Amino acid sequence: MKRRILFLGLTAAVALGVTAALAQPPVDGTYKSSTGDFLEGRSSTSWFTPANNPPQAGNMLHGQSWDGSTLGTEWRVTCPVTAVVMLLNDTVIFGNGHKFYLITYVGGTVWLDGAGPWGGGDASYSGVIDTYIETRTEQYADGNLVGANSNHNVSAHLVGYAADCVAFGIGNGVLIGDTDPNLIPVTDTNVKPGDYPDFLTNCAVDNGSDGHWGDLTDLTLTVRGCEVPVEETSWGAVKSIYR
Repeated sequence: MKRRILFLGLTAAVALGVTAALAQPPVDGTYKSSTGDFLEGRSSTSWFTPANNPPQAGNMLHGQSWDGSTLGTEWRVTCPVTAVVMLLNDTVIFGNGHKFYLITYVGGTVWLDGAGPWGGGDASYSGVIDTYIETRTEQYADGNLVGANSNHNVSAHLVGYAADCVAFGIGNGVLIGDTDPNLIPVTDTNVKPGDYPDFLTNCAVDNGSDGHWGDLTDLTLTVRGCEVPVEETSWGAVKSIYR
């Protein structure tokens, strides 16, 4: 009788454990900020050396969601570091024109709040970035950088779930300002406002006080391979495990 009670208790515990595990992964799907599924954001990039222009290896990106008053409540991208910068084309003549860059990052992490539309039970979801690529167009007038637009694409695997549980996304970035008064005459003070993510200093060697900042818009996030299918098992098969 004692053995039977122990067996029933173990079976119930296993069943509850499976149910809890199945409830936790993020929900597979595609989510868009343009349709209000989740928040758009803001970013900062700390420069490896002050007055870093053009882009340079060692620069570090920091992106966070923005709800109009608070940063980082819904998602975060932390510490991808510029590894390779390729100047693809340069049309600047006599200080006027465009420069086109392909920028590859390495490292970094992502964080998703469990209350977001992808929420499946856990309080939050953390991932390690596998690839991060930015294509950037810079515009110059009279020798000054007057604006820049970027396309970002990132993929990451979420930790603690199935091996093929991944999140990948795209988005647009626009330069708002930077700390070098000689580069971009968009801001009046060339001091990063407090409502943009901090320049990072604790993930790699970087300046930590100089860099640029901007807005992240038109974001699309896809979550795939995270949901575990529920597989029915006969009572006889369950009992056979504990014989």
